[in-house]
Amino acid sequence: MKKGYFFTLDAFIAIAVMITGVVTVLYSFSSTPSSAPVLLLSQDVINVLSSTKVSELDSPLVQQFIAAGLINDINISLLDQAGLFYFRGQLANATSLVGNATAMLVPNQYGYTVLIESTAIYSRDILQDQQRLLISSRKLIFGAMNKTTLWGPYQAEVRIWQ
Repeated sequence: MKKGYFFTLDAFIAIAVMITGVVTVLYSFSSTPSSAPVLLLSQDVINVLSSTKVSELDSPLVQQFIAAGLINDINISLLDQAGLFYFRGQLANATSLVGNATAMLVPNQYGYTVLIESTAIYSRDILQDQQRLLISSRKLIFGAMNKTTLWGPYQAEVRIWQ
Protein backbone atom coordinates (compact mmCIF):
# COMPACT_ATOMS: atom_id res chain seq x y z
CA MET A 1 0.00 0.00 0.00
CA LYS A 2 2.83 2.44 0.80
CA LYS A 3 4.48 1.69 -2.55
CA GLY A 4 1.38 2.78 -4.46
CA TYR A 5 1.12 5.98 -2.43
CA PHE A 6 4.76 6.98 -3.13
CA PHE A 7 4.40 6.11 -6.82
CA THR A 8 1.29 8.32 -7.17
CA LEU A 9 2.93 11.21 -5.30
CA ASP A 10 6.06 10.86 -7.48
CA ALA A 11 3.91 10.96 -10.64
CA PHE A 12 2.17 14.20 -9.53
CA ILE A 13 5.49 15.86 -8.75
CA ALA A 14 6.87 14.81 -12.16
CA ILE A 15 3.81 16.23 -13.95
CA ALA A 16 4.11 19.52 -12.03
CA VAL A 17 7.80 19.82 -12.97
CA MET A 18 7.06 19.10 -16.63
CA ILE A 19 4.23 21.66 -16.80
CA THR A 20 6.44 24.29 -15.15
CA GLY A 21 9.21 23.60 -17.68
CA VAL A 22 6.88 23.80 -20.68
CA VAL A 23 5.32 27.07 -19.47
CA THR A 24 8.77 28.59 -18.86
CA VAL A 25 10.01 27.63 -22.33
CA LEU A 26 6.88 28.91 -24.08
CA TYR A 27 6.97 32.19 -22.15
CA SER A 28 10.61 32.83 -23.03
CA PHE A 29 9.93 32.37 -26.76
CA SER A 30 6.84 34.57 -26.79
CA SER A 31 8.62 37.71 -25.50
CA THR A 32 11.50 37.68 -28.00
CA PRO A 33 10.82 39.92 -31.02
CA SER A 34 11.68 38.62 -34.44
CA SER A 35 14.56 40.49 -36.05
CA ALA A 36 13.92 39.34 -39.63
CA PRO A 37 11.27 41.95 -40.62
CA VAL A 38 13.23 44.80 -39.04
CA LEU A 39 16.46 43.68 -40.71
CA LEU A 40 14.79 43.53 -44.11
CA LEU A 41 13.10 46.88 -43.55
CA SER A 42 16.39 48.53 -42.61
CA GLN A 43 18.10 47.16 -45.70
CA ASP A 44 15.16 48.12 -47.90
CA VAL A 45 15.12 51.73 -46.69
CA ILE A 46 18.83 52.26 -47.32
CA ASN A 47 18.57 50.51 -50.70
CA VAL A 48 15.62 52.67 -51.76
CA LEU A 49 17.44 55.84 -50.71
CA SER A 50 20.62 54.83 -52.52
CA SER A 51 18.96 53.58 -55.72
CA THR A 52 16.13 56.08 -56.25
CA LYS A 53 17.18 59.09 -58.30
CA VAL A 54 16.11 62.58 -57.35
CA SER A 55 14.20 62.82 -60.64
CA GLU A 56 12.13 59.75 -59.71
CA LEU A 57 10.78 61.30 -56.49
CA ASP A 58 7.56 63.05 -57.46
CA SER A 59 7.45 65.65 -54.75
CA PRO A 60 6.73 69.39 -54.61
CA LEU A 61 9.68 69.71 -52.23
CA VAL A 62 12.10 68.39 -54.86
CA GLN A 63 10.61 70.78 -57.42
CA GLN A 64 11.16 73.67 -54.98
CA PHE A 65 14.78 72.61 -54.41
CA ILE A 66 15.38 72.42 -58.18
CA ALA A 67 13.74 75.82 -58.77
CA ALA A 68 15.82 77.38 -55.97
CA GLY A 69 19.03 75.94 -57.43
CA LEU A 70 19.71 73.72 -54.42
CA ILE A 71 19.61 70.57 -56.58
CA ASN A 72 21.65 70.78 -59.76
CA ASP A 73 21.92 67.11 -60.77
CA ILE A 74 18.65 65.16 -60.76
CA ASN A 75 20.37 61.94 -61.84
CA ILE A 76 22.02 61.23 -58.48
CA SER A 77 20.42 59.15 -55.75
CA LEU A 78 18.46 60.62 -52.85
CA LEU A 79 21.14 59.43 -50.42
CA ASP A 80 23.87 61.09 -52.50
CA GLN A 81 21.87 64.32 -52.59
CA ALA A 82 21.45 64.17 -48.80
CA GLY A 83 25.22 63.63 -48.55
CA LEU A 84 25.81 66.66 -50.75
CA PHE A 85 23.53 68.73 -48.53
CA TYR A 86 25.49 67.42 -45.53
CA PHE A 87 28.78 68.43 -47.20
CA ARG A 88 27.43 71.95 -47.85
CA GLY A 89 26.20 72.26 -44.24
CA GLN A 90 22.55 72.37 -45.31
CA LEU A 91 21.22 69.88 -42.76
CA ALA A 92 17.68 71.29 -42.86
CA ASN A 93 17.49 70.55 -46.58
CA ALA A 94 18.84 67.03 -46.05
CA THR A 95 16.27 66.48 -43.29
CA SER A 96 13.42 67.65 -45.51
CA LEU A 97 14.53 65.50 -48.45
CA VAL A 98 15.03 62.31 -46.45
CA GLY A 99 11.86 62.83 -44.42
CA ASN A 100 9.84 63.38 -47.57
CA ALA A 101 11.29 60.27 -49.22
CA THR A 102 10.91 57.92 -46.25
CA ALA A 103 7.60 59.06 -44.78
CA MET A 104 5.61 56.31 -46.47
CA LEU A 105 8.33 53.62 -46.48
CA VAL A 106 8.44 52.74 -42.79
CA PRO A 107 5.26 51.57 -41.01
CA ASN A 108 4.15 53.63 -38.02
CA GLN A 109 4.95 50.95 -35.44
CA TYR A 110 8.68 51.36 -36.16
CA GLY A 111 10.93 54.21 -35.22
CA TYR A 112 13.90 55.04 -37.40
CA THR A 113 16.83 57.39 -37.82
CA VAL A 114 18.86 58.20 -40.92
CA LEU A 115 22.43 59.25 -40.10
CA ILE A 116 25.35 60.54 -42.12
CA GLU A 117 28.68 60.35 -40.32
CA SER A 118 26.87 59.81 -36.98
CA THR A 119 24.84 63.02 -37.47
CA ALA A 120 21.10 62.41 -37.37
CA ILE A 121 19.67 63.69 -40.65
CA TYR A 122 16.12 62.52 -40.02
CA SER A 123 14.52 60.77 -37.07
CA ARG A 124 11.09 59.48 -36.18
CA ASP A 125 11.28 58.83 -32.46
CA ILE A 126 8.65 56.30 -31.52
CA LEU A 127 9.51 54.87 -28.11
CA GLN A 128 13.24 55.04 -28.79
CA ASP A 129 13.99 54.84 -25.07
CA GLN A 130 11.99 51.63 -24.71
CA GLN A 131 13.35 49.84 -27.78
CA ARG A 132 13.57 46.09 -27.66
CA LEU A 133 15.29 45.58 -31.00
CA LEU A 134 17.56 47.91 -33.00
CA ILE A 135 18.81 47.01 -36.48
CA SER A 136 21.22 49.10 -38.53
CA SER A 137 22.18 49.07 -42.22
CA ARG A 138 25.06 51.11 -43.66
CA LYS A 139 26.39 52.28 -47.01
CA LEU A 140 29.25 54.48 -48.09
CA ILE A 141 28.34 57.53 -50.11
CA PHE A 142 30.56 59.94 -52.04
CA GLY A 143 30.32 62.22 -55.00
CA ALA A 144 31.40 65.36 -56.78
CA MET A 145 30.00 68.78 -56.07
CA ASN A 146 31.40 70.12 -59.31
CA LYS A 147 34.16 69.09 -61.69
CA THR A 148 36.94 69.78 -59.17
CA THR A 149 35.44 69.36 -55.69
CA LEU A 150 34.83 65.87 -54.37
CA TRP A 151 33.00 65.10 -51.14
CA GLY A 152 32.97 62.03 -48.97
CA PRO A 153 33.27 59.19 -48.44
CA TYR A 154 30.63 59.39 -45.76
CA GLN A 155 29.02 56.56 -43.92
CA ALA A 156 25.23 56.65 -44.29
CA GLU A 157 23.25 54.57 -41.81
CA VAL A 158 19.63 53.68 -41.26
CA ARG A 159 18.64 52.52 -37.76
CA ILE A 160 15.21 50.98 -37.27
CA TRP A 161 13.81 49.85 -33.95
CA GLN A 162 10.70 48.16 -32.69
